[in-house]
Amino acid sequence: MKAENLRILKEYGFPVPEFIVVESTDDKIIQELPNKKYAVRSSSDLEDGDEMSYAGQFLSELNVNKPDISAAVKRVIESGKQSGSHMKVIIQEMVEADYSGVLFTANPMGILNESVVVIGKGLGENVVEDRCDTTAYYYNLDDDLFYYEQQENAVLAGKEVIKLLVDTGKRIKEIFQKDMDIEFAVKDAEVYVLQARPITTLSYSRKIVLDNSNIVESYPGISLPLTQSFVKEIYTDIFRAMVRRLTGNELLVKKMEPVFQDMVREANGRVYYDITNWYNVLSILPFSDKIISVWQEMLGVGNKDVYVDFHTGFFEKGHVLFSFLKYLHTTPEEMEKLNDRFSELYPGYMERIEGYGDIKPDYFFRPLDSDSGKDQGTGNADTINDGSEEKTSRPVCDSCEGIKELLKIYSDIEEELIPLWDITLVNDMYAFIYTYLAGRRHPEEISHIKELESMRPVKALNRLIKLVKQDPDCFGIPAEGDSVNCGTESGQSKKNAERGFSSEYIKERQNYIQKYGDRCLEELKLETKTYRTDPVLLDEYVRTHLSDEIPDKSPHKVEESRSLFVKRAKLGIANREISRMNRTRIFGMVRSIMLKIGEILKKQGKISETRDVFYLTLEELREEAAKSHEKSSVSKYCFTGDKSIQESHQCDKSEVLRDFSETNQNNNFLNLVQERKIRYDGFKKIPAYSRLVYGDRVIDKPVSNICSDIVRNSRVLKGIPSSPGKVKGEVLLIEKADQSIDTSGKIIVTRMTDPGWVFLIKPALGIIAEKGSMLSHTAIITRELGKPSVVNVKGAARVLRTGDLVELDAYEGTVTLIM
Repeated sequence: MKAENLRILKEYGFPVPEFIVVESTDDKIIQELPNKKYAVRSSSDLEDGDEMSYAGQFLSELNVNKPDISAAVKRVIESGKQSGSHMKVIIQEMVEADYSGVLFTANPMGILNESVVVIGKGLGENVVEDRCDTTAYYYNLDDDLFYYEQQENAVLAGKEVIKLLVDTGKRIKEIFQKDMDIEFAVKDAEVYVLQARPITTLSYSRKIVLDNSNIVESYPGISLPLTQSFVKEIYTDIFRAMVRRLTGNELLVKKMEPVFQDMVREANGRVYYDITNWYNVLSILPFSDKIISVWQEMLGVGNKDVYVDFHTGFFEKGHVLFSFLKYLHTTPEEMEKLNDRFSELYPGYMERIEGYGDIKPDYFFRPLDSDSGKDQGTGNADTINDGSEEKTSRPVCDSCEGIKELLKIYSDIEEELIPLWDITLVNDMYAFIYTYLAGRRHPEEISHIKELESMRPVKALNRLIKLVKQDPDCFGIPAEGDSVNCGTESGQSKKNAERGFSSEYIKERQNYIQKYGDRCLEELKLETKTYRTDPVLLDEYVRTHLSDEIPDKSPHKVEESRSLFVKRAKLGIANREISRMNRTRIFGMVRSIMLKIGEILKKQGKISETRDVFYLTLEELREEAAKSHEKSSVSKYCFTGDKSIQESHQCDKSEVLRDFSETNQNNNFLNLVQERKIRYDGFKKIPAYSRLVYGDRVIDKPVSNICSDIVRNSRVLKGIPSSPGKVKGEVLLIEKADQSIDTSGKIIVTRMTDPGWVFLIKPALGIIAEKGSMLSHTAIITRELGKPSVVNVKGAARVLRTGDLVELDAYEGTVTLIM
């Protein structure tokens, strides 16, 4: 296979060094070779197959002088006899490379549109056998963007060489119609192809295609975990409700639940559409091929390839057709109902959120009656002990109930408002279709929609600026840092907040914040500071725009079109903008809820800053509320001093106190937040790819500076994930390899490996190596065996000892010491 691949590449004109193929040491052609140095490589019938590969298991020798070729050929043939393979031998002219390496046309970890180039100084064996530092380049094939991770003394290749290598890989993949593992050498900026084999470990049953078309406008750059979990949740709710509305078929809704769960996904800290699932939903619509085409054009989807892996029946499509035609007429009326319903519910929710009151301290002490020991407190904030009470007082968690109550408000919003929002998706299609039709006939008439909702905040801001321009004194002293800041994140008193501002300005300003305080750049990221949460931003905006010319009237005269398509397009667009403004307000409510939860967690000492709450997920907050509630319930019974209650609940004080301490420790988010801050800072270094294609599962890229110390603490070590998987097990530290070592059911820890380690790795759960890259023997062998591995884990053999219990996460590239 190896020799045949080289022959094919040579025929297609690739720069393959001259080579011959022999089957014995006495082949006459060996004697006819020029007096040069050669690589003598195995070419077995077991190597480089479509389903498995013995790559690296048979002998290859480099820098062989002509007189020594026959002996080298004999050794290579002998290396294959124990496996019963039919061995041919490739004799290839050596390339005295400046640097060498391996190119994967797809990332073996399962990223299908990312080529990986790993290079090291000198010959390729230096890279594979960890004899030199390496640089790994990760190249996105859709965007032609790449980044690299460089080990300490590793060589760097120029952009031109990396592009040449990637293009070479594309051409080779096209010839063989499969992703390839290509060994190369570079001499004087010229690339030589030395070997090419299929990536046998890259198997998957389904492609997951992530695309940021359109959604990147709402979520540019990095979005933090709380936003990610919230967005995922509401997209699930809305699409489920939409399919239920259009089909009225609960069985179909249940069947499509896996689709709804992944309408959006997170990758490398960024929000993407799982575009296959969007196509799955759109495919249930009548004339879906045409509708998908319109949808792609309206959202600016660059790659028009359509992937659909969910199919509906004839009768289901017939019902959807009827519903769809119905909503083409009734959508404006339904949107009006939604807007009215939102206007009705919104004030009540805002009152519940804003009226929640000052956050109570996380713990307060209730004095125990000396006779009965019963709790004499009322449970109100005004019973907080000022420190003068006796030490017999017991702590009872109060603010954990606050988290629960705030999450209840969020739950009510999710249950009452979010499911109503599915009509906005129907309206999107309504607007897309009529805009598409109107744009072809009357493109100039679609713009300048009268009283467009998204323009109202602009006009209101202009009025605020004009107020200050007309009466500068109302703005106080316009010095930097002297603006109003009375939002939830500033904590200033109202008296201080209003210093230097006229009552008219304060009134207009507050009116603006109440109506449009959530509208700002990146408004759909919960972590974004808005005018509502940080009003100083509004004052700064006004100050910086005082020199702007504010028009008295709209420069455009809006005329009604006679075209039905234009009228409906404008109506769809107008309703879309109203719903988007209201969507912004929903996100604003959720943001306020989460900031209040952040205040509670900060007072409990579980996070350092209020805004650290955005590094947590909704599920983690729910678990925290549930655990805290359980702890509070236990405390209520066990700290009353009532023996009958204690006995009935079999409550042991020492046990409860220990549980109390352990729960506190387990629920402490400080380390988790710090870890995620480092991780998300790393994500910022990765280019914002427009499209990512995965096999079977989405994988976040573990990003670290290879040159720095990546051992963060004695419990968590980090390296390069080289073969996916996640296991827990006992460590077996191997300082010196021995075939007699029993590795069954153990996680091997070592400094480095060689091909012979296959026998030690095969019965093991996984392996952790201090040295290595994606091309080391550790990586190659574990991928072949399907064993999880993490390589380049600095300090692993120093920190970990035989008998330690660890969790090896070869998706994230982490090793966590459990015991």
